[in-house]
Amino acid sequence: DWLRLNLPIIGPMYRKACLARALRTLGAMITAGVSVLEAVLITRDVVGNRVFGRIFERAHGRLEQGEQLSATLHGAAYVPRPVWQMLHAGERSGQLGPVMDKVADLCEADLQHAIKTMTQFIEPVMIVVMGTVIGGIALAVLLPIFQMSKVMTQ
Repeated sequence: DWLRLNLPIIGPMYRKACLARALRTLGAMITAGVSVLEAVLITRDVVGNRVFGRIFERAHGRLEQGEQLSATLHGAAYVPRPVWQMLHAGERSGQLGPVMDKVADLCEADLQHAIKTMTQFIEPVMIVVMGTVIGGIALAVLLPIFQMSKVMTQ
């Protein structure tokens, strides 16, 4: 799980997907009236990554001590600063559930943009690789023919 989060190109996209899933789950449960403590425990199990699961496990422990959710996520390794700042604003305004949904929307939009960008970079690489393979096959077929014609002319 740690490796998935830290891979050079795919890692940031995987982090965004895990964060969006976690925030979407938390937001839906808090909006539905589930207590924050229970919602964090459920999110820990739903997020699908042990590293994020540990983040929410620690958050649960700190929530039991009376801290706010944004304070528990402050300084967490894979939770960006703007995310916990928006969660803090949502807590202060009493709109934590809807704010989490909006932050999850932003994370998903950012993920979609990253996927689109990566796809645009993959296309030219695929064209070059396919051209090289086809050129190699063409040379492998035509080179013996040219060598045979050279032998025939001698």
